[in-house]
Amino acid sequence: MKYLILLLTIIGHSALFSQTAFSFLESNNTSAIVGSGGTFFNDFANSAPGYEYPKGSGNHLIYANAFWFGGEDVNGNIKLSGQQYDWGKDLFPGPLTTDGTAEVTSGTAALYDQVYTVTKEDIDYHIQNCYTSGYVIPSSISDWPAHGDVVLDQDFYLAPFVDANNDQVYTPELGDYPLIRGDVASYVIMNDKLNVHTESGADPIGIECHFMFYQFATSDDLNNTTFVNIKVINRGTQTIYDFSVGGLFDTDLGDPNDDYMGSDSTLNLIYAYNATNSDAQYGAGAPAVGLVSLNHELGVAGSYASLSGPTSIAQIPHDYNLNMNGYYKDGSVMTEGGNGYGGTIPNTFQYHGDPNVSGEWSEVDEGNIPSDKRLFYATEPTVLQPFTEECYDFAIVIGDGGDHLENVTHLKTATAFVQDYYNVENYVCENYEGVMSLEDNSDLEIIIYPQPASDGFRVKIPETFNYEILAMDGKLVDKASDVQPNSLITPQLSPGVYLFKVILDQKEWMQQIVIE
Repeated sequence: MKYLILLLTIIGHSALFSQTAFSFLESNNTSAIVGSGGTFFNDFANSAPGYEYPKGSGNHLIYANAFWFGGEDVNGNIKLSGQQYDWGKDLFPGPLTTDGTAEVTSGTAALYDQVYTVTKEDIDYHIQNCYTSGYVIPSSISDWPAHGDVVLDQDFYLAPFVDANNDQVYTPELGDYPLIRGDVASYVIMNDKLNVHTESGADPIGIECHFMFYQFATSDDLNNTTFVNIKVINRGTQTIYDFSVGGLFDTDLGDPNDDYMGSDSTLNLIYAYNATNSDAQYGAGAPAVGLVSLNHELGVAGSYASLSGPTSIAQIPHDYNLNMNGYYKDGSVMTEGGNGYGGTIPNTFQYHGDPNVSGEWSEVDEGNIPSDKRLFYATEPTVLQPFTEECYDFAIVIGDGGDHLENVTHLKTATAFVQDYYNVENYVCENYEGVMSLEDNSDLEIIIYPQPASDGFRVKIPETFNYEILAMDGKLVDKASDVQPNSLITPQLSPGVYLFKVILDQKEWMQQIVIE
């Protein structure tokens, strides 16, 4: 198998668990450590960076990335998960109950203290051979966490899968398989309710977070990219106002002590680059690395400029809440110019100028002393209602191939390419969540003909309907509204198998179609 998937454990890191799992996600030119402790791209066992580029070089770009989730309740009380470096302090493994209490037991947490990694190669082989005599289902497919325990009030549908045999239950022995993005994906189910928040000190929300990290093996900029999809589910009864997703992005570009940071509001990008063209590990032309928010506007992109004082890292709930809304710990707003503190013009995108252009606000233009960069970011706020979900998509993007400043330009070009790719894929959160089922159409008497279809097809149905056509990995490839019964449908699709979803009277039916 061309993908190297390792599953290792760390013993005794927490009083709650005897082990915490992690996996190396390395299907392309990067090697990223994904763990079940809530801090990602970090080699927790060795207190070392965990995002290697190029793969196998021994050089790293990221020490750690931890996502933050926060806002305020109706009374203005801060509700927040603010994981930083230590695993299992504000985020914990496992799904929550769905009855409004949003609870989880230590037994459930221990059961889900795993990283579920599966490759498209294994899925394709499974699809072709699941009914072949002697075929053994890989554990990555058989152990996929498709269902929660309804006896414990968990959601029956957890990790997404394709229900190929139409029984509403994940049965890989009958052809079902995980629904993933990319050529390889790692899936982690976490929550913010198992224990008190010993990192941020904040009250929990009652959210269940499903992380899917995925990569593509290509010959373009996707080959240097790791994507992250986060599905945030509010399992509790609290409405969270000004809710946003942010995080701590600790970049270490080879030698961590000679870096600068920047941002670009037009790209929803925060990034770091080498301050000189000579790095102690990478040598000349160290790469630039950035994090881009793909489906939510980035509202804040800053960095911690000191080890103490108002521009130092968040420590208490108030600090996190201020940082995620564009303020420093003393309540002063982020400003334009200088080091972003103490100015008169508010601006939440720190060093947003191009470092290649003299006169634009950058660390190069300011002549700052290079340092070890710890960045923070947050999406534009929204309202998270009880029992609702929201998907957030990010990507780790790399700029390489030139000198240290040219690589900032390369990074922005790569970011635009990755964003365009993501937009074309047209991922839908609702389709990504739960079953991609092939519903029983018997009560509606839907007939799709002819099948297979070469010059279009028609739908025999009693009344006007809407439809969506999905690729087998859940991507939306075509849709239409107010379609007349038996009218000719001619989507511009490549030959293959698709899922045709009929939407009528707030109900949905789905059936496989074959396009020749």
